[in-house]
Amino acid sequence: MFMHKTWSRGFCCYQIWEAQLIWQALNKETAPPLYSAATDALVKIQMASRENTLPHYDEALLRRELNLFPEWYIAKHLGVTLSKKTK
Repeated sequence: MFMHKTWSRGFCCYQIWEAQLIWQALNKETAPPLYSAATDALVKIQMASRENTLPHYDEALLRRELNLFPEWYIAKHLGVTLSKKTK
């Protein structure tokens, strides 16, 4: 697996099967097993976590992460200002 990074554009992409990008491999037939494999990998990562290594995932942390979308993507990359109602 290879990861291509273009952090200046906020982009990160993983490659599978040598030079084929995951998004290029997605279709109606391949999506279920690819998403299943990704979910399995996330579970393995979570299970490998050691106590006191990562912060506890509580409501405050979840809210901070949820705020990244409007702050980072919508505002910074799309240049759109959301109203309080839209947020």
